Amino acid sequence: MEDPRKIFGEFVRNARIKAEFTLRGAARALGFAPEYVSRVEAGTNTPSPKMIAAMSKEYKIPVEKLTELLPKKRAEVHAHVLERRPDLRALYRVASTLDPSEVDDFLRAFLREKKQLNDNEIDELLRELKDELPRLRRGSEGLFASNVRAPVLTQRRITEMAEQFLAKHGLTRATYVPPTPIERLVELEDDIRVRVGKLDRKANSKPYVLGLSRWGADGNKEIVLNAQLVENEDETSEHRLLYTLGHELFHTLRHLPLMNAATRLRAECCRVVILDQSLPTKTKTAAQRAVATWQHGSSGPRKLSTAEDWREWQSQTFAAAILMPGWAVKKEFAMRTQQAVVKSADGVNPKELAFSIATSKIFGAQVFEQSLNQIFKVSGQAMAIRLLALRLVV
Repeated sequence: MEDPRKIFGEFVRNARIKAEFTLRGAARALGFAPEYVSRVEAGTNTPSPKMIAAMSKEYKIPVEKLTELLPKKRAEVHAHVLERRPDLRALYRVASTLDPSEVDDFLRAFLREKKQLNDNEIDELLRELKDELPRLRRGSEGLFASNVRAPVLTQRRITEMAEQFLAKHGLTRATYVPPTPIERLVELEDDIRVRVGKLDRKANSKPYVLGLSRWGADGNKEIVLNAQLVENEDETSEHRLLYTLGHELFHTLRHLPLMNAATRLRAECCRVVILDQSLPTKTKTAAQRAVATWQHGSSGPRKLSTAEDWREWQSQTFAAAILMPGWAVKKEFAMRTQQAVVKSADGVNPKELAFSIATSKIFGAQVFEQSLNQIFKVSGQAMAIRLLALRLVV
């Protein structure tokens, strides 16, 4: 028998989409944290009476309809098991050199014997546990990232796929107006669910893993966003969140289906770091210092060697193409510069020139309300890289 919480969660998710709310928009309207709304939709949390009343008002659903769908008894939720069980977290770190299936088998036996949990409870607990440690060391395939080899796709083919995805939702060269409504587009995919969770963070509480993709227990694909990133209202977090969604969307469309049944319980995770514009040296954040290093450096893209490298490159390429469609960027670029291509003068780093064009609002005698990167809701560096990739700055 299906869990009543999951039935309720799927019902209110569909009601939210019908009411044309994104997950973040609904959280703001309801007055609750996005992570809480996400967990209610996932069927792992029971909503409070206050949330039910707010859903009834915002989604235009009678209270009686919502209450008849609710479970009569609140079920136990293993939402914060990792904070309570440092021993299990430590065991997974030690097990980084073992075969993941061996770790799974051991933990299942341990939990079944010691905790008297059923298989469904064990599956849920393990999935929460695995999300905590998507990668254990730099350059690793990741303990729970499926070692799936990405299909061979050229940059042109990935761009075509992005354009086809936009066209499927009515966004063509004739109708597209930036920015890409990526949150809405992901929500319209029938087999993808957007969730919000506590993913691992750096010691300074800044998001470390911004998002991950995985198969949900209900057979749907899930994109999980870092709760801290979703709840922040600043422009940098907005840019990172939208790029993360575009990146993870490609994982769910192309990479998750390649996983076999034996590996679907493992989460395929990735880090997406979108860096923002520069400030005076003394007030620069680590991300801003990294932008400065990128601007003034001369090194090219890093070599792609592992299966994970290729999956990440494909997802980044797709995210750039879907958030910054080539034709739209060229149109806005020409409007500002009055040129089809801008060439850097001798001694001028093209990266610095591209970054300046991406983040400026003043071009000659013209003053624009938003910079290029702000129009498309991406970071200054992301837009600069796009200008270089499209050979608008050479």
